[in-house]
Amino acid sequence: MSPMIQRTRIKLYAALCVAGLLGLAAREMEFGPTVNLQRDIVILNDGIADEAMLAMLKEFLHRRFSLPVRVEKNPLDLSVAARPKRHQWELRELLAAVLARVRGQGRCVLLTPKDTFTLDMNWSTGIARCDGAAAVVSICRLDPAFWSEAQDRALHYKRVRKIVLHELGHTFGQRGHCEDWACAIHGSGSIGEIDKTGDDYCKRCNALAHTAVAGIRGKL
Repeated sequence: MSPMIQRTRIKLYAALCVAGLLGLAAREMEFGPTVNLQRDIVILNDGIADEAMLAMLKEFLHRRFSLPVRVEKNPLDLSVAARPKRHQWELRELLAAVLARVRGQGRCVLLTPKDTFTLDMNWSTGIARCDGAAAVVSICRLDPAFWSEAQDRALHYKRVRKIVLHELGHTFGQRGHCEDWACAIHGSGSIGEIDKTGDDYCKRCNALAHTAVAGIRGKL
């Protein structure tokens, strides 16, 4: 093979590689990144710096549901949900942005420090797709310090666990709220009510969760 033909082939190969990379980048820009849930629970960390909280939640969820739990940095563009004038983020749009990018049989919890609200509530700590793949939980107002109270990490973590359990319960099939105050899926309209609710599921809600988790494991 002549040196000229060899150089031509090398240039052609390089051009094809560059074109392929540009094509991948274009598809990434067009469709956005995705989150592969596999058969796990994925905690999408949306800028939370408290590593101890993330470790606590990972261990808690693994122990509670006997599923693999991963903590991943949030790769998704959530700017559509921003409301700069009120310094808040709209929960339903956050959830829609996550649902559009998750794939797999598991569950995803976007854990965010953003202050969140819905169109019918001035603030809310979470939202989920019932019988769906994703939930959003805001830790912002669960922090006693937000309410100008003494910092209490244990209380903050306890509230976070409750709300994550609550929203995951909806993804496991609980439609509406449980009437049992001892159940984590009881509805709460204030921080005081969150503190009154239980930190696990009642018998009925636990049965729904058990069935859903069995499905995630592929054992149904």
